[in-house]
Order: sequence, then structure tokens, then C-alpha cells
Amino acid sequence: MKKKKIYTAKEVAKITGVSLSQLYQWIHYGLVKSVATYHCLFFPEDLEKIIKLKKKMEKMKNERHNSNPK
Repeated sequence: MKKKKIYTAKEVAKITGVSLSQLYQWIHYGLVKSVATYHCLFFPEDLEKIIKLKKKMEKMKNERHNSNPK
């Protein structure tokens, strides 16, 4: 049986461009799941979800910023 690649939170942050603190917040709020160990570990499919979530959050931030009257 082939073992799946597992990434550390630091690796995920580097690959996805999401800060470690943001990643930990998303884990805390249940937006992203990590492997339940002492350290947060992630599977490759988790990276896709994190990247999508990052894009969604950036879009929401931009929409909020653009809708504020100046």
C-alpha cells in the first residue's frame, strides 16, 4: 500500500501562501481540518481546499473594501 504525502503546517503555509496564524485560525474555526496529532499535518487534498478558501477570503475582503463609501 502506497503511503500518502503528509505536509506540516509550515509547508502548507509556504505552498499556499497562507500565513501560519491564518491557517491555525481556520483550523480552530473548523474551516480546514488537519490530521489529529500534536502537530497539525495535512494531506495533499487539504492544500486544494486551503487555496480555495484563501481565494474566497481575498474576494470577500476585496468586495468589502470596494463597497465601503470613501
